[in-house]
Amino acid sequence: AYSGQVKIVMKDIADPFVMDVSGTILNPKKYFLNFEDRKMPAGALYDNHWSVTTYTNGNNNYAQSGYVDPYKLITPRLKVSADETMTFEVAKRSTSSKMTVYYSNDRENWTEARAIANSELPSSTGTFKQFTLSGVPAGEYYIAFESGYCYLDNVYGFELVEVAHDAMVSAQELPV
Repeated sequence: AYSGQVKIVMKDIADPFVMDVSGTILNPKKYFLNFEDRKMPAGALYDNHWSVTTYTNGNNNYAQSGYVDPYKLITPRLKVSADETMTFEVAKRSTSSKMTVYYSNDRENWTEARAIANSELPSSTGTFKQFTLSGVPAGEYYIAFESGYCYLDNVYGFELVEVAHDAMVSAQELPV
């Protein structure tokens, strides 16, 4: 993280305008989702309960889970190094909003990594708060954001695993 001050000096005004600023340079090797392209992420799995929107937040695009019942948005396969963390931002849509984050190496057997209760979210609808996902063991996993009525943005951490193909069959119907 970097920090400093921006100082603006104006003619005929005695005191300059000074503003504190800070920023972070993101590692381009890390997985990053900010939804600013207004698309769901390539390689992710989700159903029609998830979408990208700017609702209540001006020009900021983010993913929303539009139903109170929880549904998963699953990342592509990610490599987690020892003691590595992932950050993400969540905002509530209502007093029913909640988010649980899981990891899995097969997208069938999920381990809960972080549960976020409605009481942990800012009281104002659409106000984002950053959370940290830690404690995921080293290895390759899918990360699932299971949400009931939440907004999700700025997911950052772990590394995308390049795979030749990545398919999952959740149901089949064969002729008899």
